[in-house]
Amino acid sequence: MAGDSAGGNLAAVAALQLRGSGIAIAHQLLLYPVVDCATEHPSYESLGEGYFLTADAMRWFKRQYFDDRADRASPLASPLAVADLSGAAPATIVSAEFDPLRDEAEAYALRLAQAGTPVSLVRWPGQLHGFASMLGALDAADRVLTFSADALRRAFDATEAP
Repeated sequence: MAGDSAGGNLAAVAALQLRGSGIAIAHQLLLYPVVDCATEHPSYESLGEGYFLTADAMRWFKRQYFDDRADRASPLASPLAVADLSGAAPATIVSAEFDPLRDEAEAYALRLAQAGTPVSLVRWPGQLHGFASMLGALDAADRVLTFSADALRRAFDATEAP
């Protein structure tokens, strides 16, 4: 299960929803995911201007997605708000140093670890939200995709075939 940004939100929510369903998720790879639609973490303030994705843009996205502010805290929108994260699939989470979503991604990694989930968190230095999509323009994009592929390869290699 993998995704970046809003796709990271969908991957995280799906991985949590599938716990106990009999469908085994080998790994979740979340690149700078949106995992808290209800709260603005400190990085919204400190990194919310001048770094590609702005806090105002995130607020706009949330207004388009939610009719009611109360819906933002739903476990189907905010995996960080889920009370019990135990049983979640192992995770690799990448945050970007200059991303207003950085703090929520890192908080989610910490919560998963506290729930007993094996998690690897990497804050990619010097990078902005969405940098993995900038292949050919940023060397870091090539490196993070190689890193991501390696993480998935290790997860799949560790999973027994049926």
